[in-house]
Amino acid sequence: MVEAALLEFTGEFDIQRLVYGIDRFRDDWYKGDGLYGDGAAFHQDYYNSYVIHPMLTDIICIMNKHGLDKQNFTEIQLKRHSRYAEQLERFISPEGTFPVVGRSIVYRFGAFHVLSHAAFIHLLPPTIEPAQVRCALTAVLKTNFVHRIILTRMAG
Repeated sequence: MVEAALLEFTGEFDIQRLVYGIDRFRDDWYKGDGLYGDGAAFHQDYYNSYVIHPMLTDIICIMNKHGLDKQNFTEIQLKRHSRYAEQLERFISPEGTFPVVGRSIVYRFGAFHVLSHAAFIHLLPPTIEPAQVRCALTAVLKTNFVHRIILTRMAG
């Protein structure tokens, strides 16, 4: 992200640092069906949403904008991003709850970053309408805020 920001804002960047992470995700850490590992191993958590997809997509789009996507990874990554957003939308119950798994328990509001990002950059799959995402994420926010208020009152 740092090198992509330097590229975007100053034009000065280290190409090796920029492409190293991209190459690792593209070539080594993709697990299939829109999911990446955050290294060689796969952990079931929301890191794909919290960090991996939104940042990877932003970096690749900046690289593409500056003519640096030599391996034509943009189209592949956009499909993977969209697929993972579709999976995330299906995790949200009508009550606004969702599975809490792995290392993701501490960052509940980051769990749906990729779904928000996909809606924002008009990358939702045809199976999901923007209004559907808005309603689902509103339910998640309301549920999480209510739970936080209840827990705060119980502790106090």
